[in-house]
Amino acid sequence: MKFINTIYRNLYLDSVIRMDKKRNMFIGAVAVAALMLTAVLVMAPQGAEASTEFDGGAGTWEDPYVISTVEQLQAMNENLSAHYVLGTFIDASDTAGWNDGAGFKPIGNDSEPFTGSLRGSAEDDVGFLIVGLFINSDEDDVGLFGYTHEDAVIERVGLANAEVNGKNNTGALVGWNLGTISKCFVTGNVSGEGNVGGLVGKNSGNISDSYSLVDILEGDTVGGLVGEIATGGEVNRTYAAGNVTDGEITTGGLVGTAVADSVQASFWDTNATGQDASPQGEGKTTAEMMNKSTFEDAGWDFDEVWRISEGQSYPRLQALLTLEDFEEWLSDLLEDLDEILADLCASVVLIPLIAGGLVVAARRK
Repeated sequence: MKFINTIYRNLYLDSVIRMDKKRNMFIGAVAVAALMLTAVLVMAPQGAEASTEFDGGAGTWEDPYVISTVEQLQAMNENLSAHYVLGTFIDASDTAGWNDGAGFKPIGNDSEPFTGSLRGSAEDDVGFLIVGLFINSDEDDVGLFGYTHEDAVIERVGLANAEVNGKNNTGALVGWNLGTISKCFVTGNVSGEGNVGGLVGKNSGNISDSYSLVDILEGDTVGGLVGEIATGGEVNRTYAAGNVTDGEITTGGLVGTAVADSVQASFWDTNATGQDASPQGEGKTTAEMMNKSTFEDAGWDFDEVWRISEGQSYPRLQALLTLEDFEEWLSDLLEDLDEILADLCASVVLIPLIAGGLVVAARRK
């Protein structure tokens, strides 16, 4: 997988540093081939008989278990105190057919919480995505992680196109968080009953440098990022920009309900969420949310943590490529290829003319 990781990093660098078009075409061709190979490597072993043996590691912080399939991701439930990293992109779409329609079983619960860690990769500046996670539970504390202990760490993990349905304390990433979440994002949709949030249902831990583009479909106490921030919970440098359906009890663009002074330097998009108010956080228009100064003025780090296409997108994390990044990159690649092909066609026309001119000149001599 080292080759795939190297290509992933090259893709990221190419999206930040634009080189000459001929070199881009070469790198683009290699990257597209690598993405196709990644799809084969990720999807091929994920059938009904896929192995839950991890792809290396000893389960310690220094030597974590390496997860390369969604079955291995589910196997985290067998050792809730171990440390894990993602080894590649995880296609979790098969979970829609698991457990008679219940899907993926959340990692940890209130009686046996997750106390370990999940990092997006073994490298400090890169994280992989989990795409297509499906959970349809009639229990409380529902998300990729159901219940995380105060010692738990989740960082540099992206959840794309997740569909999560639960009861109380439901969020795409964590149902009830007491641990530390940093540099994570979620997209998709979430629904539940009490305390429903895009990223986390109920937060009693620390969340920083993260965001949610999740649509909240249903709930009693709902927030674009977090349903409820309880005592001990802190949220810093975050935002929410998914549609938020009005809750039966309370609704907030960023959080549904929160203890005093628990949110710092965090925002929600009043246009995208459809919400003008939130117990804490600061509401901004879509245009303001795509303005770098909105976040820089609040102390966000755009040197090492965040990046933004001014006026075109919300802030994104430097460590995580989104599906939108790939779409934009492929669009740029196609434009480059069109120009290069046009140049080649012109060359094909000009070469015979130049050659003919040289022949005529030689004969005249």
